[in-house]
Amino acid sequence: MNWLDLFLFIPLAAVLAVGVWAAVRRKWLILPPAVVLGLAALSYGVSIQYYISRGAERLSDSPAHNLAMTWLLASAATLVCWVAVWAGYSRGHWFWRSSAMAGVLALLALIEANEPILLILATMPFIAGGAYLLRQRQDRGQPREDGPPCDRAIQGDRFRWSLRDAFLGFVVIGLLGVALRSVATGELYLVGRDFAVTSLTLTALALTAAGSGLARKAGARWASGLAALILVVAAVILHRSRDGLGVAYCFYDFSPGACIVPLAIGTMGMTAALVLICNLYSAAARTRHALSKRISGVLLAVLLAAVVTPLALVYPRMLPPAVSVAPSPPSATYAKIQAAGQKAAALHTPGFQAAPVVKEATKALAEPGNVWFDAREFRNNELSLSFDDSFHRESMLCSALDVATAKAEETGRFSESLKLAILQWRLGRVLRRGGIVMNWAIGNRAEQLGCAAVSYAADRLSEDECRLALVELRRSLT
Repeated sequence: MNWLDLFLFIPLAAVLAVGVWAAVRRKWLILPPAVVLGLAALSYGVSIQYYISRGAERLSDSPAHNLAMTWLLASAATLVCWVAVWAGYSRGHWFWRSSAMAGVLALLALIEANEPILLILATMPFIAGGAYLLRQRQDRGQPREDGPPCDRAIQGDRFRWSLRDAFLGFVVIGLLGVALRSVATGELYLVGRDFAVTSLTLTALALTAAGSGLARKAGARWASGLAALILVVAAVILHRSRDGLGVAYCFYDFSPGACIVPLAIGTMGMTAALVLICNLYSAAARTRHALSKRISGVLLAVLLAAVVTPLALVYPRMLPPAVSVAPSPPSATYAKIQAAGQKAAALHTPGFQAAPVVKEATKALAEPGNVWFDAREFRNNELSLSFDDSFHRESMLCSALDVATAKAEETGRFSESLKLAILQWRLGRVLRRGGIVMNWAIGNRAEQLGCAAVSYAADRLSEDECRLALVELRRSLT
């Protein structure tokens, strides 16, 4: 029996123990459900054993950096849930609770993590509000004088607002302003529907985990744990092919569903464990059990280390370097290339004439240049899923020159074919200065088409034409 069989045997053993206890204690009403559940668990366990083993093998064979990334993301999500649950459940001063939540946003703003900032803004207030309602429900029915004097003072001063509170409020507003400024001035990559699903799932997981840890009765705790388990399954189903923050791109050896499973389970499990350990620590402190208090303290320290360690190692390395990249200067040559490419866009229409485009490209490429565009406009087009037309114009100009080269080769005008190849090389040199990888790819294609044209016509060129081709080719190589 391997560890997987043992894992599947645990629920069967639990049901068997319940059945034996019911038979010994003559609890005949419990015995039939236990038998039915045992048979159901046995059949279901056998049916899903193959899929569990496949998932376990895939997880064990996955690269270490994927597992480390999963641990890091789960730690970050768990820390956010912890702060939100504490801020909503605590009876401390409002400034410390609000500044803790705003401080998380300010820390993310330092590394320009705009998408996680929006996720926290969409989840943390609701998690804190749910934790606050849990505390209110627990306090309902308890006399106010049972609490410590500080709690009674806080409850009595709940609606008072002083000048000191106003000054403290400016601190919280300043921390929020740092995060909102980063979002307003930076770029975002979000898919609205998937982002909403991710936010709702994280909020539900955090609240059910907090409820299972804060429940004072065993029945309520088990019910909350079962609800959290159902939510984990639902989260896996909902995220099977969806990714609201682009997190799945970090797991190129994982499928999105395979990376969401440990994230959801890790976030829920560590949040529930923290709240439960804190409750055990408080209970041990009230009953003055030194051993229980020490055990709870050790467990709390281990859990905190498991969450904070990866963040402490990675966060300093994520701070942006103190360097800036100077944008490329405006290029008249590139503007002329775009104008010629606009005319070449009609390449596939009937009656297209390549000669005017070639003439205009010859004038445009007489001088060197570089790729230049408005970076903000380009980012807005890309992030709004709108294709930037500059790439299309560059590609169509390259294709129009290739069509003209093919016609020249077909009619035996190899000197003209050389001139068109030189235009392709010059176009490639312009597109490979500045710009992004897409410009480089189109420029590389233009250079390859130029080399192919010269290779085909080399035997039919004069010595002077071959020397001219070598000069242009050396310029491209440098």
